[in-house]
Amino acid sequence: MTVRVKKEIRVLLPPWSVAMVAALLFPVVLTLTGRLHRQYIGGLPLEWLQALAGISIFVGGLAMAAVSFGVEIQHRTIGLLLVQPMERSRLWWSKMLPLVGAYLSLGLAFGAGQLLANLAWGSSSRSWDASGVIVFAVFLAGVLCSSAYWTLQSRSIIGGMVLPLAAQAILAFAITYFASGTTMEVPEELQPKLNLALGVGAFAYCVLFAYLGWWKFSRLE
Repeated sequence: MTVRVKKEIRVLLPPWSVAMVAALLFPVVLTLTGRLHRQYIGGLPLEWLQALAGISIFVGGLAMAAVSFGVEIQHRTIGLLLVQPMERSRLWWSKMLPLVGAYLSLGLAFGAGQLLANLAWGSSSRSWDASGVIVFAVFLAGVLCSSAYWTLQSRSIIGGMVLPLAAQAILAFAITYFASGTTMEVPEELQPKLNLALGVGAFAYCVLFAYLGWWKFSRLE
């Protein structure tokens, strides 16, 4: 493991740790919510803990994607990074690969949490809605692909967290708006076509902004 990769892992460690614990606990808490109605843990309703775990995964994912380049800008070390005697592509991948690994580990933690819930309460235990998980995963993929561009463009960690969220929300709104005939009420028979349009839009967004992020980084002076 190179020094650069170790540095990236240290940067990602705080938000990654929070998101990992939340991803592990989320299916467990959600299963308990379905089985133990109106129960409390530590004085808090299970629904609150479920929401807290979901928000922690959400914010942790945003933060991980933004801090990779954001800390370089915040600490004014971006210039030192750019003058390293190596190809820009190697510098790019030394940042992106640990980030991709961190995101994949969240999925593994979620799966491990579901396995724990199954072992404790049986495979038929209610845990999560597949469509909701897919939407959440697609959203995080969009954050992963676009945060480098938005962070470098805004030159701030906050911008790298907020702008990917806003851009994807606007894109989803626009696709739904035009697919519904500008009424925002999609008939049930058109729902599959809308889902397909949203999927194509998400894929195009990821490809476009992954390229723009690399283009922006490769041309920094």
